[in-house]
Amino acid sequence: MKRSALLFLVGLSACSFTTAGNFTECTTDFECGTPSVCTRGYCLPLPPGCKREEAGGSKTAFDKAKRIPLVALLPINRVTPGEFDDSEVQSANAIKLAVSEANDRLDLDRGLFGLFICDTDTGIDGGGISKQAEWFINNLKAPALIISSSGPTLEIAQNATRKDAGTLIISPNATSTDLIAAYVTTGNVWRVPPPDTKQAAVMVDLIKRDLDAGVRVDVIHPRGPYGAGFAGPLTDQLTAAGYVAGAFDYDSRDMSTWGTAVTAVSNLPPAATVLIGNTSIAVSIIERMKAFPDLTRARGHRLYLTDSMKENSLITASTITELDLSLGTAPSQGAGSAFSTFQTSFTTRYGLDPNSTNYTSHSYDATWLVMLAVQFAEGESAKLENITGPRLGEGMVKLSLSGGPSTPFRASNWPSLALDLSRGTATNVEGASGPLDFVLDAGAPNAPYEVWQVTDAGIRVLRQVPSP
Repeated sequence: MKRSALLFLVGLSACSFTTAGNFTECTTDFECGTPSVCTRGYCLPLPPGCKREEAGGSKTAFDKAKRIPLVALLPINRVTPGEFDDSEVQSANAIKLAVSEANDRLDLDRGLFGLFICDTDTGIDGGGISKQAEWFINNLKAPALIISSSGPTLEIAQNATRKDAGTLIISPNATSTDLIAAYVTTGNVWRVPPPDTKQAAVMVDLIKRDLDAGVRVDVIHPRGPYGAGFAGPLTDQLTAAGYVAGAFDYDSRDMSTWGTAVTAVSNLPPAATVLIGNTSIAVSIIERMKAFPDLTRARGHRLYLTDSMKENSLITASTITELDLSLGTAPSQGAGSAFSTFQTSFTTRYGLDPNSTNYTSHSYDATWLVMLAVQFAEGESAKLENITGPRLGEGMVKLSLSGGPSTPFRASNWPSLALDLSRGTATNVEGASGPLDFVLDAGAPNAPYEVWQVTDAGIRVLRQVPSP
């Protein structure tokens, strides 16, 4: 994914976990200053990498006594300090948009959502996603965590503090098939996109349209739950479709392994290569491929791209020679009737089409789901003490209804949806990303996919594909 040196709206806190001394009595977070939060009447420094983030809109949350913590754990700064991951920045913006829409329509007696965004980069002194998650669970009794990527989602799903508290986890972009087992064994682990076994089927169908059976198709993928969880089903399904398939892995943080994978592929060489991984790594891999004539477009080699590469930053002067008109797959960003409204609101506020990065609408949907589950937990009596992870899980089940008319996620629909959930009414909802009909033994919906294409003018979505 692109690292762009832009000023990220979520600053980084340098506070430590130390709480001894310097306590200040408070009733609101605002009274504690920016790097701290008010809990049980005292100001407590936030963990490293975390900050309060006002979502925008007409209402502010951190100057209110009834503040409901909403925590997003995102790998914003993965490599170089001061350079940020575009997809995660836009994910944070989508979360903020959703929070502002809800807060603007909430009665203060029900409490406003106070958004906390943490950079999960383990390079931040004293940081790390497990410590950050535990801090919010222990100190703020955070009922839910929005977590990016399969590996971190699995890590927190298995965290003892999280399991003991029953904290709800929801991910806008975790697609590893391992999360199905995590949902069953640890409970309350949800994600907006469907698992990669289904994306593999969409990718194989795409390849079958272009290439005759019998040719070699290799897969280059990162190690870990996401890469292996996608590459395994993909190579299995390619083989079943009559192709000769191979898989070659790399360490996302070790550039030498990227080159090793490319060299191994070049020794075969394949008719096509499927790339799995983030955009910045894909750019490096494609540039490396150009050193091997048999892996160039001029020799007929084809590249197929996967979900996390759907970013305009993939297109450079060096890569476009290999990528022009190349195809990719991803869980659909805009199959829902709510997408056009979301797209307009997002573009107006942030000056960027959400389709230019991946999983932006899924981040918006994840936030809406959590906030509506909170309305269920509070009930009509609006008791904040009822807002717990297990109660939010029950609310998610109420939102998993499929069939019949659905209500799209639009700001204008928040009052009626919130009222229905507070009354415990099962509700069929549709997100900006598409239908949200959850499979309750997997924690993920049966959702559509999209086929997208690289052009020198940017990425464009060609068509929507039903879930296999």
